Amino acid sequence: MGDVVFEAGISGGAVVLGVTVDHGYFRCMGGDGNCSTGGTGTAQTLVLRNDPIPDRPGRKLCKLQTFSASLYGIAFQASTQMDCASTTEGPLSGIFRKPFVGTVTTVALQGEASEPNPVPGGTIYGNVNGPP
Repeated sequence: MGDVVFEAGISGGAVVLGVTVDHGYFRCMGGDGNCSTGGTGTAQTLVLRNDPIPDRPGRKLCKLQTFSASLYGIAFQASTQMDCASTTEGPLSGIFRKPFVGTVTTVALQGEASEPNPVPGGTIYGNVNGPP
């Protein structure tokens, strides 16, 4: 059986700096492919709400929006903030990737330099829309 990647809400998640960690992307692998009670599959947490973005120090994944999976890992869209509990900070939308073994990396983040002209005053990513 092949692995299954899925999105799920979770109950009883930790509250971290005023944010309930209640949503994530997960992978079920191995065994009989069943990660529920009685199954022999192994569940792996890939990404959770309020996870830090390692290549953008201080920025966190606040709202997970959509994802695509491959043999490599996942690519996903999310809204980010420095503080997910903030009601005054405007979120930035981005596209990210997460290998099954490794950390989240930023592919594109709203307001950051984009190709083909990444020099100061050049083009920047606007609102990042649609599934990755």
